[in-house]
Amino acid sequence: MSRHQQLSTHKAQEKSHIPNITPPSKSSPFSPMAGHIQTLQRTIGNQAVQRMVESATSSSIQRKVIDIIIEHLDFNESFVTPSSSFVDDLAVDELSMTEIVVAFEEEFGIKIPDEQAERFRTVKDAISFIAFRSK
Repeated sequence: MSRHQQLSTHKAQEKSHIPNITPPSKSSPFSPMAGHIQTLQRTIGNQAVQRMVESATSSSIQRKVIDIIIEHLDFNESFVTPSSSFVDDLAVDELSMTEIVVAFEEEFGIKIPDEQAERFRTVKDAISFIAFRSK
């Protein structure tokens, strides 16, 4: 068997082992990518595609979380970062934090228990929790 035939056979075997992932729903922000997922799976593999989708989802959540905080605190966009401390950097009081958490719940369709919200020290803490609960 020639080297070219061996490579073709190997690629065909790899493709047969790649499981299909379910394309995102039409309401997903990744709908435009849905038609390309199988092509990406064949090209770079299922795990890489899954990491790309998760990364895009995390970026989308991060953007929405920061936008909510900016809206509620009336800050400049460049002032709020994932590493910003709610208390030390953003001077968020208990009432403001409650309003922000309610906005997170409404935006992402999740429930954030009070004891969990009290553990949010940084914007990244909120992003991580919401990303975990949104899966």
